[in-house]
Amino acid sequence: MSLQVKAGDFIEEVDYAHPIQYYERATVRTKWLTGTKIDDDARTVFTQGQCHAIAIALHNLMGWAIVLLYVGGSDSGWHFVAESPWGLVDIDGLGVESRYDILETSPTSVGETLWLVGHWGMFEPNLEVAAEYAALVVKQVSNTAN
Repeated sequence: MSLQVKAGDFIEEVDYAHPIQYYERATVRTKWLTGTKIDDDARTVFTQGQCHAIAIALHNLMGWAIVLLYVGGSDSGWHFVAESPWGLVDIDGLGVESRYDILETSPTSVGETLWLVGHWGMFEPNLEVAAEYAALVVKQVSNTAN
């Protein structure tokens, strides 16, 4: 069975899609992600409520350390990323340092990340979906780094 997924002004027919929750101005929203490309919907989800999921998935896939950032500016708050040999990585790949006003960094483990997520009342990480996107991020990072 296929599903029609609205992405911006386009409707794409996909064989499957995963519902995943994120925050938009303190309101819980759901987007349907296909796991086939890093698009605006994936960027929204993995920067607004599921950043910990992509960081854990990158750790599981590549062994990269998980780092918790405290950022200032308009994106003020906490953001989980992974530390690759080439720099900090999130759903947008390398360049985290240039995209955020990083005030503080703290290495963390998967267990500590999950504890913080629960303590802060964040969404449970959707690791199945995040794993699909982690593979896409790694491909992008390896292309950029080479």
